[in-house]
This record gives sequence, structure tokens and C-alpha cells, in this order.
Amino acid sequence: KKILLALSFIIQFSFLHQFDTNPAFAEKFMSIYPLSENTCMLGWIFFFFFGAYIGRRYNAVIKFSLK
Repeated sequence: KKILLALSFIIQFSFLHQFDTNPAFAEKFMSIYPLSENTCMLGWIFFFFFGAYIGRRYNAVIKFSLK
């Protein structure tokens, strides 16, 4: 499970880094992707996995945060 979190972070970081620092990549991506760049799943994938991880372990997270 934590491997999926790490993998999703690496994917998101790699995508956003390329999108931000490589104008050719960003231009090519925007020519293929029909919606706004803010809606691309690769830019949000870590947050979806992180939310699912917290939701699945909700009681443990609450218990930890109340310490």
C-alpha cells in the first residue's frame, strides 16, 4: 500500500516537473489533452491515493492526530 503512495508521488512529481520545466513537453501535452492542464489526472494522482490511504485507515489517523 505504501509502495502505491510512493509510486504515485514519483509519477506526479515527474509529470509536474516535466510540465513546468520543459516547454516542448508542456506544449505537446496541451495539444493532445483537450481540457485544462489543471484537470489532468497525472497532476493529482498522489492526492487521490493519499486520500484513499487516509480514508482506509481513518481510525488510526484520528487516533494518531489526537496524541
